[in-house]
Amino acid sequence: MHIRSTLPAWAYKRTMPNINSDRYSLDLKPKIESSCCGPIATANIILYLAQHNCSRLIPLSYRLDENYLLSKLIETLGKEMDTTRSGTFSDGLTDGLEKYVKDRGYKIRIKSAGWPYSAKYKDEKVPYPEWIMQGVLGSYNSILWIGIYEYNSAKNYYKRQGGHAVTVAGFIRDWDELLVHDLRSSDSKPPDHYFLYKIKDKKLIHKDGEPVQASICFEISDDPLYNRKDNGKIEVLEGALSFEVTPK
Repeated sequence: MHIRSTLPAWAYKRTMPNINSDRYSLDLKPKIESSCCGPIATANIILYLAQHNCSRLIPLSYRLDENYLLSKLIETLGKEMDTTRSGTFSDGLTDGLEKYVKDRGYKIRIKSAGWPYSAKYKDEKVPYPEWIMQGVLGSYNSILWIGIYEYNSAKNYYKRQGGHAVTVAGFIRDWDELLVHDLRSSDSKPPDHYFLYKIKDKKLIHKDGEPVQASICFEISDDPLYNRKDNGKIEVLEGALSFEVTPK
């Protein structure tokens, strides 16, 4: 159980990078060019850690200039995570992250919450806001796994259409508000604000037609009062990843 009262009122890692396709000229291989949210969400944290006592996470050969560094880092992470045009599977992200870090001489501890991840890293069944907030404090960093669902009025359910990954850079505790760096944002001044609301009366269906079995799900909104325009699509917090990198 994660006790809310033990968390600070807010936290934000101001130096966390925010790789955004509108701000950088990324030269990526075609196979990951349109579906690199997983590698980019991870790359933000790798760059942050490289600036905070884990410099070997970025090879010297990548450091010719900023765009080259970002392109090589994202391309390498995408290869380790088996990213394709269809995206990155959750287990591919965790396994690729673990390999990338260990290959550069560091130890890594990974914890996960939510249904996309395998039992290998599972710490919680539900990605509660408090679990995610705890997962960005101190030496830990976190990535969110988001499902994009579209409403089917004929069958009265929301069916998963795709997924997305973002970097968590902080939170505001009392609003269940996460401060994230999202490559989809065109705003040059991060963070984006994700407010979490427990889903009550919406039926969620996987792509294969099977119902989502999670006992508790959270919908993501950019409005603290949930004044969301219903355009037939919702974003659902499916899982979260928290990890710590340390010297061997």
